[in-house]
Amino acid sequence: MTTMTSKLFGLAAAFALATGLFWSTMLTTAPVTLAATSQSLDIREFAANTPNDLPSFDDSYQRHMGILDVLKR
Repeated sequence: MTTMTSKLFGLAAAFALATGLFWSTMLTTAPVTLAATSQSLDIREFAANTPNDLPSFDDSYQRHMGILDVLKR
C-alpha cells in the first residue's frame, strides 16, 4: 500500500510543480502574438483615402432622430 501512496504523492507533486512552472512563466513573460505584428493598419493612409463628400450623420439619419423624443414626455 505504501507504493500506491508514494505513486499518488509523486503524481501530485509532479502536477503541482508543472502548474507552478506554468503560472510563473505566464506571470513573468506573457506570450506574444505574431498575428498583430505582421498586419498593421496605417491610420494616416486610411484617413487620407477617405472620401471628403460623405454625408454627415445628422443628414443621413434625420428621419430617425425624432423617434426617441416621444419617450421624453
